[in-house]
Amino acid sequence: MQNSNIKPNKVNTILGWTIGLFFLLFGILLLFSAFLSGVIIILAALSVFPLFWRMMYKKWNFTLAKKYKIILFVGLLLFSTQTFHPNNNRNSQQVQSTVVPTGIPTVASNDTMAPEDKMKIVSLLQQNLNHFKQIWQDGNTALGTTQYPNAEAGLEALNDPSTDASKFSEFKQKENPALDNSYVDTIKQVNPLITTSNTTDKVSTWSDGQSKLTADMSQWVNDATGWQISSVSTTTLNADANVVNHDFVILQNDIQAINN
Repeated sequence: MQNSNIKPNKVNTILGWTIGLFFLLFGILLLFSAFLSGVIIILAALSVFPLFWRMMYKKWNFTLAKKYKIILFVGLLLFSTQTFHPNNNRNSQQVQSTVVPTGIPTVASNDTMAPEDKMKIVSLLQQNLNHFKQIWQDGNTALGTTQYPNAEAGLEALNDPSTDASKFSEFKQKENPALDNSYVDTIKQVNPLITTSNTTDKVSTWSDGQSKLTADMSQWVNDATGWQISSVSTTTLNADANVVNHDFVILQNDIQAINN
């Protein structure tokens, strides 16, 4: 009888350490791109972190029942999705702020550009766009079609690597678009090749669009996490996906405009 009581507690402890550490690290990384959301995710991580509750009990003789910890954890995660708007299109100043540091040069309007330089610019921008298209495809594949009845069921599914919950969690660790600023590096490679003001304007337009794509993909990831545990509707998730797909069309048109 003793062993049967210890085993589930041990599993809960391991699960708490795993989830707590993952979201703690994720929250710390997120501080650099979305500070408030990062703080909230760190608090969510602590709500299921066994060491935190051990210290709370030792110092103040206070703890919470397992179900209340889960409710607190899920509530904080959902709240963090509402505060995560690092480069949202509803705040054009934030979108602009990610573009300014790239230092796209200002040049005279009567300058000419060598055809090979234009081809190189188009190639670099297309490579970056293809990179994000692959992330988008990988994310949709990892999300799968399984929707869990609640947060607790979703957390339990994380223990099985074959589940959609586990696959999507792995995707967020490896390819989270919120942490991908590769397009900034692409702009840095493009800058030396720009010799006309017309191209400067077009590349700036592409950069703004790429920043918006990153923010919209991040919003989809957040809502997809909620959708898996039935806290976000399919309608909302589909609307997010439509926005992202539209971003891809606009960006492809922007690249084509540079090539013309």
